[in-house]
Amino acid sequence: MNDQIKETFEVGPEDAGVRLDYFLAARTGYSRSRIAKQIENGEVEIAGRKTAAGKKLKAGEFVYWREPEIHKVDLIPEDLPVEVVYEDEYLIVVNKPSGLVVHPAPGHPSGTLVNFLLYHCKDLKPIAGELRPGIVHRLDKDTSGLLIAMKDEKALALMREQFDRHEVHKEYRALVFGIIPKDELTIDLPIGRHDKDRKRFSTKSKRGKPSVTHIKTLARYSEISLVSAVLETGRTHQIRVHLSDSKYPIVGDKTYNGDRRVNKILSKKLQERLQQVKRFMLHAKILRFKHPVTGEELSFTQPEPEDFSDLLQWLEETYG
Repeated sequence: MNDQIKETFEVGPEDAGVRLDYFLAARTGYSRSRIAKQIENGEVEIAGRKTAAGKKLKAGEFVYWREPEIHKVDLIPEDLPVEVVYEDEYLIVVNKPSGLVVHPAPGHPSGTLVNFLLYHCKDLKPIAGELRPGIVHRLDKDTSGLLIAMKDEKALALMREQFDRHEVHKEYRALVFGIIPKDELTIDLPIGRHDKDRKRFSTKSKRGKPSVTHIKTLARYSEISLVSAVLETGRTHQIRVHLSDSKYPIVGDKTYNGDRRVNKILSKKLQERLQQVKRFMLHAKILRFKHPVTGEELSFTQPEPEDFSDLLQWLEETYG
């Protein structure tokens, strides 16, 4: 390893007794799990010897560490129409338009949010050995609104801890079929992959995981309700599944019964207007969290996009 050493760190009196993985994570900017993997792979030495992540350091020791090899991801950076809401050296918050996929996938290597972030963020640092953005949560293709991405591994790990502790406030707006009688409703139903259709999720799955969504009814328009949805957990398709299985599918959501309910609308005028909807009406409107590095409280609110706001205005003018 000696010819590949990048950094040498001396252990001071203040670090005596500190675990090796914590010590290096604090000095290199890499996550502790990444450092632990390097130690396991023999990429860290003390006194010319390989060691363990949990080793307690002694004052005066020298730690030899090699920066992980960086691989460029095989993706094309693309300048796409994505609004940047906030950005600093650690993270970026964007307003994702509906129709934009977040992650590249087989057969779909371009035109995604990751392609845009590779183009826009000139200060990305390696994450797990790759020069790429860290996506800490996702939005479905047709869902619009606020989304966070991280620029380095340590910030990504700290942000994930906030999500795991349910400390990130994510609030959505949705237009749903049906008049919800209660002003507030908590849907506490487990969600898992559908037993027969692998592309869908269901509250009736045999392998469902605990899932909680808090619903507030903001307005009622004839046979349509405007709701706020706050996630307590973050399962795939959670809001869509919870609302659909509670008999209030989201307008325009063909996967979860939104298209079937159009034909059951009693008002011909309303039915014709809803048939014009091109995607499901779900928008990530409010996002609040602590900055993972500075600890600053950050809060963002993003207005509904034009297709959503136009329908909402029509409902208000017609039935408000």
